[in-house]
Amino acid sequence: MKRNLLFLFITLSLLLCCVGCGSGAQQTAGSLSTNPKNGASSLSTNPKNGASSLSTNPKNGKEIFELCKLNGTVTEFSDSGCKLVPVVNDGDVAYQAAPDYEDQQDQITVSYTDGCSFQIAHANLQTGEITYEDASVGDIKKQTELLISGEYDSNHTLLADRVFIYRTEG
Repeated sequence: MKRNLLFLFITLSLLLCCVGCGSGAQQTAGSLSTNPKNGASSLSTNPKNGASSLSTNPKNGKEIFELCKLNGTVTEFSDSGCKLVPVVNDGDVAYQAAPDYEDQQDQITVSYTDGCSFQIAHANLQTGEITYEDASVGDIKKQTELLISGEYDSNHTLLADRVFIYRTEG
């Protein structure tokens, strides 16, 4: 009897410790909710001026996710654009299709506009700070995680004006 109670106590303690830790690192980096059926995003462009600002880089994870319309992983790429499987947020849980199990109708087509800028965004999950380095369209490969700023056209294609290759550290 004592052994069963001890086992139950240890199990409950471990469970409470795991639940108590939560997912603070993911919340610090920000999140973006995308509806893969229509490509709509719950976050819009910069609310201060209604458009994306190419002159400054976002300082932290929250700002970069607010700036970008789409967060996802590359499934196909070319010099003129790519296709992404979007990350979908469902409350506190974010998910996306596993590699090679993507549904074609859920993928979002991205077309790079003239003058589209490419940068690698190194996000520190502990501090939430982001550092940047210049990149090119050649740095985008299959399974690259991208954050994309731009506008959707009438065909639900995202016309990208800024592309961030998102990499996490720490």
